[in-house]
Parts: sequence; C-alpha cells; structure tokens
Amino acid sequence: LSLLTAGRGASHGLADDASGEGSRAPLRAARLAALLPPGALDLPASLEHHTDLPTLAEGGVRLTVAIGTACGITSPATTHRPLVCAQLELAAGSHIALPVDPTFEHGLLVDDGAITADDARATVAELVVLPAGRTYVRLTAGDAPTRLLILGGPPAGDETVLWWGLAAPGHEGIATARADWAAQRTRRAHGADPNARFGRVDDGAAP
Repeated sequence: LSLLTAGRGASHGLADDASGEGSRAPLRAARLAALLPPGALDLPASLEHHTDLPTLAEGGVRLTVAIGTACGITSPATTHRPLVCAQLELAAGSHIALPVDPTFEHGLLVDDGAITADDARATVAELVVLPAGRTYVRLTAGDAPTRLLILGGPPAGDETVLWWGLAAPGHEGIATARADWAAQRTRRAHGADPNARFGRVDDGAAP
C-alpha cells in the first residue's frame, strides 16, 4: 500500500521502474481516493508505504486489510476519517457471511471473477453498493476464484466541492487552489520552491 495524504496540497505521478526492455510485467493495482474531513485539509502532505498488511485466511477465504478495520483486524495505515478498504479473495463457489460496520455504506468492487452479494450479482469492474444499516453481507463466489475490494465509510455529512484533483469545503477554496496551482506552474521555469503548496511540479501535469 502506498498512501498519499495530500493535506494542503501535493503533486504526484506514476513512474515505470522496469529495468530493461522485455522485463515489464502487467501492473495490477487499484488507485483510490478518499476525501479528507474539513479539519485535515491544511495538514502537510505525507506519504506512507506499507508492505506487510494484516491478513486473515481460513477455508478458501483470504482477507487483507489496507485501510481501517475489517473482521477484527486493523491496518497500520493512517486515516483521518472512518474508512475501510480491504481485499477479499474467495475460492470458486465459496460462501461467506461477511460482518460489516452498520454505520458504513459499502461498495464491493470486483477485480477478478464474479460474486453474488445478497441478491445482486457483479462481475469484473462492476460495483455493488450496499446502504448503511446492515451488520453482515452474504457473498457467494462464481465458478472461478474471485477477488474484490471492500470499500466503506459513513455517509458523507459535509459538503465538499471536487474539481480535477482538488477538493475543498466550498467553491472559494477550489478557486484559491486553482490559482495557487497555476501560479506555481508558472514559477516552475524560474526554479522550484520546495516549500510551495504543491511541492515539486513536473512537466506534463494536468492543468
């Protein structure tokens, strides 16, 4: 898990670290974003890497918790609001009654195979949305091994405005962030400021 907390602002990108032609392997990953609560929007940016995430394995079921707590195991990753993100792997045809936090809404995103969640069926790249209020969900894997992400958190109660990769509690905050971004990219040609709001900004960044 690589976890970037943008806080007041950060720029980032993806790099290919393949060491030579013919050495590349397909990258299987999920890139997810969660909104910070208003009280954390001015935090300094930070980056965490976690290579040993807690895992629970039993009888054809394997659960790895990346964010928050699921089935009694907790990730060491930092969060600023209640969230859960976990990878669930199921053997073909297996069944499980998965306990969930009743205060959370949940999304089940299928990465491989197919599942039936209560009465809803989903296959690769499909999302099952579960409203808050339940204490468990019944899952059945299809006729092949299945892998999915469990995503969850309380229903959002604060108003947050999104624009491109920016988030703020109102339109004024977005306008300020856009102006800061544009000014910083303009100044980049005259030398980077390590203390600037968005850190280092490279060529090719989106406007």
